[in-house]
Amino acid sequence: MRPKPLIQFSLCLTVVLGVLSGARVAAVEQPPGHGRERPNILVIFADDWGFGDLGCHGNEVVETPNLDGLAGQGTDFHQFTVASGVCSPSRVALLTGRFPARYRITEHFASVGHHKKTGMPDWMDPNAPMLPRLLKQAGYQTCHFGKWHLTNYHIPDAPHPAAYGYDRAFIWGGSDHSANPDEVFDLAIDVIKEAGEKPFFINLWIHETHTPHYPTPEMLEHYAGKGLDERERVYPAVVTNADRQIGRVLKALDDAGIAGETLVIFSSDNGPEYTIDRKKKMGHPELGPGLTTWYSLGSSGGLKGAKRSLHEGGVRVPLIVRWPGKVKAGQVDKSSVITGVDWLPTLCAIAGAELPEGYNGDGEDRSAVLLGRPGERGRAIYWYWPGGHGGNNWMLAAIREGRWKLLVDESRERIELYDIPADRAETDNLAGARPEVVGDLIAKLEGWLAQLPEQADPRCFSKLRKK
Repeated sequence: MRPKPLIQFSLCLTVVLGVLSGARVAAVEQPPGHGRERPNILVIFADDWGFGDLGCHGNEVVETPNLDGLAGQGTDFHQFTVASGVCSPSRVALLTGRFPARYRITEHFASVGHHKKTGMPDWMDPNAPMLPRLLKQAGYQTCHFGKWHLTNYHIPDAPHPAAYGYDRAFIWGGSDHSANPDEVFDLAIDVIKEAGEKPFFINLWIHETHTPHYPTPEMLEHYAGKGLDERERVYPAVVTNADRQIGRVLKALDDAGIAGETLVIFSSDNGPEYTIDRKKKMGHPELGPGLTTWYSLGSSGGLKGAKRSLHEGGVRVPLIVRWPGKVKAGQVDKSSVITGVDWLPTLCAIAGAELPEGYNGDGEDRSAVLLGRPGERGRAIYWYWPGGHGGNNWMLAAIREGRWKLLVDESRERIELYDIPADRAETDNLAGARPEVVGDLIAKLEGWLAQLPEQADPRCFSKLRKK
């Protein structure tokens, strides 16, 4: 049994700011007579959930009826990428609208020793531009339920979620541990039931499908009845249980009568985990014992690579968006490019939230694309991954601009160039055939890498470093 820790509230004062004269606020056109002026926002961010881990993406083993239904009620975007092949950088990008390497956050947060070795800070700078803070200033109730990983439990003196703009927070993977994965869906439902005139922003960052795996007996029995052996049944059991929990949250929106006033986003932080060991149990200091990556049989949906890779299987993940009456229902968008740093400007535009003075983000406002109005993404997308350099994760950095995606290793001797989305599986390396494209993209990539800081901000160092 996993321990059930005491739930605590992290409260901070709610600041409600009106729209100042001349302030830079982007507004999204609202259809007349449909719901509140600004929507509630619910972001369900899964962990290691691959592009192919959905029934609506062609998976014939796992059952995801609630997420498939969500896709049928909204738009399923097939060219969404996150900012990294691992957890923490992708989450930083979502909250800041900036590539995480700008903060020297290039791998997952762990111990001080790990951070010193990799040149990382010990936590995300709470003074950086933060989506929850901006939404809070625009009058939203801001909540974070689930995984944190803007630091880790190893760092007891790291800032708590309130410092980043959250009114309520129940987390694991941080210094303010207060919840476990079983509870976060209920916590989100509680906020939905209590919803009033003030819109809410809920970051529901769920545990599934990261290890340790905690399949329920009911789901294991369900998949055993489908002829799956002991190993094969664990992963689909975990996925389907998460789908059921998400279904409870979506039903709560219906029961409260606010589904039509709520923008729902489902996505993941990176691609599926590799199967890398054969131990059947593993411990976790916060979550308790569970099953290991021997059972991690997730699917990238035919894309090359997986977690820790800059190939599409590591960074292209599901994105389903529902907003009744605004986002087109039953649509599959295979052409619109959206990436993790786009969330801050996009959601601020939808919420009518003011961007900080002098804000220099890497994202673009893609709200028009969410609403079904196609438009090209004008800026290049960059990835930096110094944690690889071996096996399938040989790449140091990558860039995508328009149709082209280029990956390079540390020596710049290994180069791959792909025409995306025509070659979504990255099977045809065109580096030799298109030297002019390679030269242009390498120049841009080198220019971007030269902008990155050489060391982390010492204001984000733990006192443990002195020991």
